[in-house]
Amino acid sequence: MPRKRDDGLLDVLFELLSRGPLWLPFLLAAIVYGGSFAVSQRSDWPTVMTAFAIFFAAAGLIIVVQRSRRRALLDNQKSLETIRSLSWPNFERLVGEAYRRQGYSVEELGGSGPDGGVDLLLLRSGEKVVVQCKRWKNRTVDVRIVREIYGVMVAEGATAAIVVSSGRYTAPAMDFARGKPLTLVDGDALLALIRNVQVDASPATPFNPITPMEPPAAIPTSDRCPNCGGEMVRRTARKGPNAGAEFWGCSQYPQCRGTRAV
Repeated sequence: MPRKRDDGLLDVLFELLSRGPLWLPFLLAAIVYGGSFAVSQRSDWPTVMTAFAIFFAAAGLIIVVQRSRRRALLDNQKSLETIRSLSWPNFERLVGEAYRRQGYSVEELGGSGPDGGVDLLLLRSGEKVVVQCKRWKNRTVDVRIVREIYGVMVAEGATAAIVVSSGRYTAPAMDFARGKPLTLVDGDALLALIRNVQVDASPATPFNPITPMEPPAAIPTSDRCPNCGGEMVRRTARKGPNAGAEFWGCSQYPQCRGTRAV
């Protein structure tokens, strides 16, 4: 990815643990600590293994706290104003948590400033999506930024790119994104996305990014996506046992994979 960090072994282990299930570090702590007794005849191994057991347990506790804070950060958002009042790091964490609740594995690449390149990497079922976050109150995102993220997407071999802003986009930026695997999420669309994944959310608000991944063909007026409540797009299956068959797919694909039969 564009940002490279000189991480040590413990940093890498913690990063891997943070992406896994919550019970994993505690299970590893128990296994390693128990194993230290099995090799007690070796003078150095028990001490080293005990140290790693403590590391795994401490990492688990830190991850529990981090995930709890991220959940609270998302569920406590009430309006676009509360979103815009967040710090840059918390804005990125908020966006990451929103996509995490959609089933993505989210890698936070860091970046506490307005121009840090790729902020998030989303992974899910063969998808690789690069995300740039822009917590701007009054500024509009111009075409330069959209071109840059598109260039990164191509260079990294990603399947799509998303720009998420608490503000808006210029007309040239929207024109450039049209017809490309680029999604532009403005402030209103971000608020709708967050409300759709909040724990105590009211009925789903359609999440409508400015530029959908694929241009819609025809949108039914009565049927909504069974997953997010958004509009549906008539599509044709390109492969698999149903190749050539038509179906209604969510217009927010690949963020949402809701489908309905035609």
